[in-house]
Amino acid sequence: DLSKAFDCVDHSVLLDKLESHGIRGVPLKWLGSFLSHRSQVVQISNQFSKPVNLNYGVPQGSILSPVLFLLYVNDIGSSLLYGKVVQYADDTTLCFSGKSSEVLEQQAFVDLNNYVQYFQSLSLNKLIK
Repeated sequence: DLSKAFDCVDHSVLLDKLESHGIRGVPLKWLGSFLSHRSQVVQISNQFSKPVNLNYGVPQGSILSPVLFLLYVNDIGSSLLYGKVVQYADDTTLCFSGKSSEVLEQQAFVDLNNYVQYFQSLSLNKLIK
């Protein structure tokens, strides 16, 4: 499970991935606009913090956010040599099959290292639980 995964999506990486999936022109510009110029403010009682610009994350509660997140991480399977990936929103399961527990252990070790490297490349490694 990736805790707070939607908050850590790098906008520029996501837009590059969307373009590699064939989203170009007006739709890509619209999605870039949808993600950019966002800020957040914290309110405690009647006190407000200064706005902080957000360069990471997809909007919480948006119907697009789960889809955008899945497009952000959908190529994880290409980083694995042995396992199969099952994903739902921010939950990812790696499945392995083998003839012995030793083989399974070796395959899982290799692919878990690949999995960590993949998430490091997306700045999501601190979120892995």
